Amino acid sequence: GYDAGQFMPYVTAGYAQATVSAGGVDIDDSGYFYGAGIDYNLGNGITIGGEVLQHQFDDFNGGDDVQVLTGGIRVSYNF
Repeated sequence: GYDAGQFMPYVTAGYAQATVSAGGVDIDDSGYFYGAGIDYNLGNGITIGGEVLQHQFDDFNGGDDVQVLTGGIRVSYNF
């Protein structure tokens, strides 16, 4: 991340693992993710933030490519 005062924008990337259970069969595959987020310090130990991640699984289980877009928001108390 980058310390921009009360804001901290960041980028992230890494390894992803997916497991799908269907009809009593578990299918596992691996891929990667990347995304960006931002945190904002409200003061008094409270931080809010959010991020968006793109998950990519190429040839999932030997078949089609699978892409999943996720987003999240959070509130943290730092003590």
